[in-house]
Amino acid sequence: MGARVELREPVASGTKIYLLVHFRAPDGQVTTIRFEGSIERVREHAPFEILIAFRGTGRFMPGPAPRRAVAEECDAPGGANLTEV
Repeated sequence: MGARVELREPVASGTKIYLLVHFRAPDGQVTTIRFEGSIERVREHAPFEILIAFRGTGRFMPGPAPRRAVAEECDAPGGANLTEV
């Protein structure tokens, strides 16, 4: 499983990254699944497109959803547009 992401700033190949996915139930409870991956390829000019390879399956994370954005949770700078590959 992988994803292509466009960033505003370059990121080094091999950087570890986490994708947090939040699912909200009708009663308001949130389930979060964390996927760990690493940056496999980097386009060296703007937009800085990277290819992320995810390892294994996601892990369920207990507790409420984090308040910070995913881009702040990982080593990668700036916002991102994700495309599944």
